[in-house]
Amino acid sequence: LLRLCLRELFEFRYMQTDPNFSNYLYDGKLDRIVLLDFGATRAYGREFVDDYMELVWAASQSDRTAILEHSIKLGFLTGSESQ
Repeated sequence: LLRLCLRELFEFRYMQTDPNFSNYLYDGKLDRIVLLDFGATRAYGREFVDDYMELVWAASQSDRTAILEHSIKLGFLTGSESQ
C-alpha cells in the first residue's frame, strides 16, 4: 500500500483520498493491489507534487530549515501555530 500511495502521488499525481481497506483488493494471481473506488480520487498539480517531494527529501535529510520552509510553502504550516 505504501508503494501504491507513493506512485499515486509522485507518478500519477492522482490519489485515492479515502484510504478505506474496502476500496482496495489484492489480486493474488498478479501479485498486485487493485483500486476499486475512484469516487474520492483527487488530482494534484505538478508544482504541488514537486514541492511535496522537496519536503519529503528535506525530512529524509533531517534538514529542519528546509522542512519548515516547504511546510509553509505548501500551506501545512502558517508560522503562527505556537501563538
